[in-house]
Amino acid sequence: MTANSTTLQKFLAQGGLFHKLYYSNDFNLSELKSLYNGSTYRDFITFDAYCPKCNSSSTFSNKKDSYNAEWKENDEKTEDENAKDLLSKIDNKVLFFSCARDPYHKIRIVLNAESWGKSIEKYGHFPSLDTAINDNLSKYDRYLPDDCKDLQFAVRLNNQGVFIGAFVYLRRVFERRIVQEFEDNKVSFSIDDNVFYKQYKMEQKISLLKEHLPKFVIDNKKTLYPLLSKGVHEWNEDECEKHYPMVYQSIILILDKVVAAVEQKEKEGNLTNAMTDLKASLDNSK
Repeated sequence: MTANSTTLQKFLAQGGLFHKLYYSNDFNLSELKSLYNGSTYRDFITFDAYCPKCNSSSTFSNKKDSYNAEWKENDEKTEDENAKDLLSKIDNKVLFFSCARDPYHKIRIVLNAESWGKSIEKYGHFPSLDTAINDNLSKYDRYLPDDCKDLQFAVRLNNQGVFIGAFVYLRRVFERRIVQEFEDNKVSFSIDDNVFYKQYKMEQKISLLKEHLPKFVIDNKKTLYPLLSKGVHEWNEDECEKHYPMVYQSIILILDKVVAAVEQKEKEGNLTNAMTDLKASLDNSK
């Protein structure tokens, strides 16, 4: 099973507190068994999430982490009745999921399972999703604090199911990067500020900044910003949820290019200073 390919996997990895999933609509009996029977070799569940201790994305699973007697269906009960019985066993239970890199790195999730309503509600997640979000994006905070803050809001809203709101913050980051790249490099452009800001459409701005933006953004200049605008002004939550991963990764590409360029300048500056000091030392020793 591909990590985070099912509604339940996404819920475990990213679902905010007090979000609910409903039996038969969002998950099935087989998935419930995997959630409870994690100690057996065939029934366990996995999902991809950020591991704060590894400081990187990883795969988590409950294989060998749920030490329960294996639950099996009662042949005399209907599937719905069996599901309700299993939900009652999961209710208020701390579920442990171990990092694939280090089994001592764990995510703990607590679910409220209302067997009568056939739903599960997350009311505990440790380390918190906010901690994971902040740690995962901390590399941008040093150089791009405003972008980092807005990106954290976008990820948090996406995890909470507020997908249109997430698009608002993604578009803010995109627009800020376009403006900043122009301001940082406008001495090399023979264009008036007024033309850039008031006459150029976004596609033209991207073309102008082609040397300073990722190739993917340049190649998709006719698509990317219109997607961001549609997410803010036209799409419903489902449409925004569908397209969020691609747009989010596009923003990450832009930020990564900026950070890489700044870090390169810092390294060159440090080496230049070291070389200057060495040269001065050699000259003084003559």
